[in-house]
Amino acid sequence: MAHLCTILPFPARRLGPRAALPPVDDFAVEQLGHAEDHLAVITADIEVARESALSGIRLEGLGGVRSGRTLLWACRLVLTIVNLRGNPEEDHDLSRAARAWLQRRGQANG
Repeated sequence: MAHLCTILPFPARRLGPRAALPPVDDFAVEQLGHAEDHLAVITADIEVARESALSGIRLEGLGGVRSGRTLLWACRLVLTIVNLRGNPEEDHDLSRAARAWLQRRGQANG
């Protein structure tokens, strides 16, 4: 019977110094974690509202989308992304609008 494959030997591993990993940007990691959390809440609110709407629930019964909770988390997401961009002059108007909306809702500090 003929063999249909050939086993190739792996080259010997060379143990030597590993390339140093760049330092972790703790600020970026923290802000990206916050952004991910904010987006998860927004997505969940929208998914629940869509399922409710498909079930015949009227606009008034669509939970966080209707109550403003989704918008609250969207404002927080905007501020987090603005922090990551590091360009406060360019994003000033957007940042100011999100902060003002949160302050009017009494949610400026989270």
